[in-house]
Amino acid sequence: MTNANLTTLEILRKAKTGLFNNLCDASTLSESVDLMKLRADPVFYLCEFLYMISQFDFKNEDFFKTYIENHNAYIQALIEDREKHTSRLGLNRQRLESGLFSPRSMEKSLANFRMSRGAIDQSDLSRFMIAILSPETTRRTVEILSLGGLISRDRSPFGSVLIQSSGVIEATFGQYLSECRTGIQNQFSS
Repeated sequence: MTNANLTTLEILRKAKTGLFNNLCDASTLSESVDLMKLRADPVFYLCEFLYMISQFDFKNEDFFKTYIENHNAYIQALIEDREKHTSRLGLNRQRLESGLFSPRSMEKSLANFRMSRGAIDQSDLSRFMIAILSPETTRRTVEILSLGGLISRDRSPFGSVLIQSSGVIEATFGQYLSECRTGIQNQFSS
């Protein structure tokens, strides 16, 4: 590994530590065991996803529907490519199939979306995260973020648990990305 690679790794790790520190500071959590959970990789992945959708036009129902359709196409391609989903990703077919939106679940998701101004059903969030997080890991991660006051979890009229961010996660992740980009630019611009 070259010195430039090590320097880049140091910049990325420092920024990630800063991200976790900022999330802990912004949360309402005080118990060390809970704060440790906020520093776990699943929190990072969920923050990344929430940041990404905040940058898209996720307030637009047509965009959300297209996003679901593209997600389904990606998951279906993984299912059909046994080598990729089994050997490279370590995912079994059953898990991937649980990440697909059925026509009924898509309609429910779009109805929840319309009624709740962009909130995402927790089970839909699990579908979106299926390639990197199990549904149970997604649920536990959502719970710790909710416990910390960083997202809300509310029941819809359909019985769904709807997830909505306060915006702190997205701002904190955006700051993390800026620190990565700036750190790398500053280090290698001379």
